[in-house]
Amino acid sequence: MRLANRLQELGFSVVRKRDDFEIAGMPQDILGRFSRRTERIEQIAQEKGITDADRKAELGAETRERKGKNLSLAALQKEWRSRLTRDEQDWIAEVHRREAKPVRPSPGERSAVDHAVEHSFVRDAVVPERKLMTEALKRGLGAVTVDRTEQELKRRPLIRSQVDDRDMATTREMLALESKIVSFAREGRGRCRPLGDPKRPLTRDWFNEGQQAAVRHVLGSRDRVMMIRGVAGTGKTTLEQEIGEALAETGKPVVALAQSVKASREVLRQEAGFAEADTVARFLKDAEMQASAKNGVILVDEASQLGTRDMHAVFTVAESVNARVLLVGDRRQHKSVTAGEPLKLLEERAGLPVAEVTEILRQQGDYKKVAEHLSEGRVGPAFDELDKLGWIRQVADDQRYQELASAYLAAINEQDRHGKRKTALVVSPTHAEASRVTDAIRKSLHASGLLQEERTVTTYVSAHLTDAQKQDATEYELGDLIQFHQNAPGFTKGTRLVVDETPPPTDLADRFEVYRAKPLALAVGDRIRITAGGKTKDGKHRLSNGALFTVEGFTAHGDLCVNNDWIIDHDFGHLAHGYVTTSHASQGATVNKVFVAIDSESMKATDQRTAYVAVTRGKEQAVIFTDDHLDLLKAAARADKSLSAMELAEPKPETKPTPAEVFANRRRRGARSVSSEYSPIVPSAPERPTREPDRAR
Repeated sequence: MRLANRLQELGFSVVRKRDDFEIAGMPQDILGRFSRRTERIEQIAQEKGITDADRKAELGAETRERKGKNLSLAALQKEWRSRLTRDEQDWIAEVHRREAKPVRPSPGERSAVDHAVEHSFVRDAVVPERKLMTEALKRGLGAVTVDRTEQELKRRPLIRSQVDDRDMATTREMLALESKIVSFAREGRGRCRPLGDPKRPLTRDWFNEGQQAAVRHVLGSRDRVMMIRGVAGTGKTTLEQEIGEALAETGKPVVALAQSVKASREVLRQEAGFAEADTVARFLKDAEMQASAKNGVILVDEASQLGTRDMHAVFTVAESVNARVLLVGDRRQHKSVTAGEPLKLLEERAGLPVAEVTEILRQQGDYKKVAEHLSEGRVGPAFDELDKLGWIRQVADDQRYQELASAYLAAINEQDRHGKRKTALVVSPTHAEASRVTDAIRKSLHASGLLQEERTVTTYVSAHLTDAQKQDATEYELGDLIQFHQNAPGFTKGTRLVVDETPPPTDLADRFEVYRAKPLALAVGDRIRITAGGKTKDGKHRLSNGALFTVEGFTAHGDLCVNNDWIIDHDFGHLAHGYVTTSHASQGATVNKVFVAIDSESMKATDQRTAYVAVTRGKEQAVIFTDDHLDLLKAAARADKSLSAMELAEPKPETKPTPAEVFANRRRRGARSVSSEYSPIVPSAPERPTREPDRAR
C-alpha cells in the first residue's frame, strides 16, 4: 500500500491487480520472465503431471530455493540486465524516465470500504475489523491511504464490540435479520392448530421412542416453527417420510426442501418419498412452488446448512402463504457457507420446544460409541474408541496415500450378504489433500489395468467469488468462464462467456458465476462427480450437482459416455474426479466404509464439525489416515467459535478491573483515588439499529 503510494509520488503510474499492483507500462512478457519461481513451478508440475491448482500451490513451498549467494546491488543489476534484450532495456528506461504525467486516481476510501463491507459479510455474520481494513486496503490499492481508510471505516454505522481482545463488527442488516427470524418463531408459539392427531398409529411401528416422540411433537404442535434435532445416523430420513405421510392424510400440502441438489433429489425424493422436493434456492425463486405450500408445511432438511438470509427468506414466504415451517437438522454438523447460524439462534433464543432424536441406528457396537461421543462434542473419548479399534493410522508421507488407496479399493470390491458391492467414501477437509489421494487411487487403478484410454478434458472449477468480487474486473483471469444462472439484459440463462481482453459484464455480477478452466485427466473406468447442474447432450436427462457417474467410453467427438447410456458433452466442463469429497459435501451421505485423510496441512481446516461429519458417514467402519495423531486430536477438538450479530450486540457485563489495570489507571490519572480506580470498567455500548417493523410477521 505505502509502496504503491510512494511510487505514485515519484511520478510512476501503478495498475492495481487482484492481490498486488504493477508499474504501468511494463510489458507482461518481461514481468513474467522475472517471476522465475512461477515458471519453475509450472515446469515441475508438467513433469509430474500435476494440473490441480492447489497442488501447484504446494509445489511453491516444496520447490522454494534457498538464497545461496549474497550478491551486491551491482551484481544483481548485471544479472537482471542479462535477461533483457537491448530493446527491452530501452523500454524499461523509458518507463523509468516518467516523461508522461501520471494520472493518479481520486481518493477511493469510500468505495474501498463499501467493497470490504459488502464482500466480508456475505460469508460471516461477525468479522474482525482488521479483516475489513485489509479488504478495503487491498481493494483501494493505489487510491487510498491507511489513515484515511481507517477513518472511513470508523464512520460506518457498524455494530462493534471486543471479543477476546479482538475488535469485531457486524452490520445493522444482519442484526435486523436475526431479530426477525427469532421474532417470527417466538411470536408464532401457540398460535396455530395442531397439524394432526399426535395419537395417530405409526405406519412404522418399529420406531424407537425418540422417533415416535418426534412424530407426536410435529402432529400435536401449535407453533408456527417446529424443530427436530436429529444427530447423525438416527434415521431422520425415515422419520421425515412418516411425518410426510401423516400430514398427507390430513390433506395438508408439504413442500420439502434441502440446501443441496443431491440432498433434495437423492434423499428427499428417492428415500423420503417427497416427489417434488427441491432446493431452497429454487423455492425462493419459484412463485408457483411457493404457492403450493399455502396453508401447509415447509419442511427443511439439513437445516443447519441454511444461512441467515435464506432462513429469513423462507420465513417470509411462510408468512405470505400462511404455512408452517419444520426444521430438521443438527447444529453440531456443518453450518452454511453463507453468513449466520439461524438454527443455533432459534434453539437458543426462540424458546421453541425441540424434539431430540438421539438413538443412533447407522452404526453398531464400538463404532456406535464413537458416533455418540462425537454427536455430543466429546472428541477425546471418541478418539480413544477409534484407537482401540485400530482405526487411526499414522503413516509417513511416502506411504500414507497409497495405503489409503489400497484400503478404499479393497472396500469397494467387497460384497454384502446379498451379493451387492459395498460402498465406500474418502473424505478430506481440503481440496489439495483430496487431489493427492485421488492421484494415489488413480495410480493404483492404472496399475491394475482398470483405467484405459486416458485423455485430458477441460473442466471448470468455481472461483467462489462473492458478488462484490465479481464487480471488480481485477478478479478475473484470461480464460475464466462466466456462466449466467439467471436471465440478464443481453444474456439468457445458461449463456457462457470466456474472459478475454473484453471487460467482463461486472454490472450483472448477481446474475452469473465465475469458473476457472482446469485440465483434468480422465480415462475409461474413472469415477466422476458433477460439480454444477446441467443436462445430458440430448437434453433428456438432468445432471445434478454432486451426482456420480462412471466413464464408459468416449465418442469420436470427445463426448463422455457414462453409465445409464447417457452422453455428457465434451464442452460441459462441470466435472471432477469422484473418489474423494470434502467433509462439507459429504454431509447427508451414508456408505458402508469411510476413509478420512487429514495431514498436518489439512488440520488447519479441521475442527469438531469436520471430525463429526466425516467419521459418521460409515455404517461399518471409519478409518483415519494422518501423519500426526496428537495434532489431529487437537485439531478435531477445536470448537467453532463463530458469533451471531445478536451475541455481539448484547451489552457486556460489568467487570472489576484487575490489579494490573488499577496500576495502569493510577499511572495515567496520577493516583487520584484508590476507590475510584476499583470502580467497574463499563465498556461502551455497541451501536444498535433502530428496530425496523417485522415484515416477516
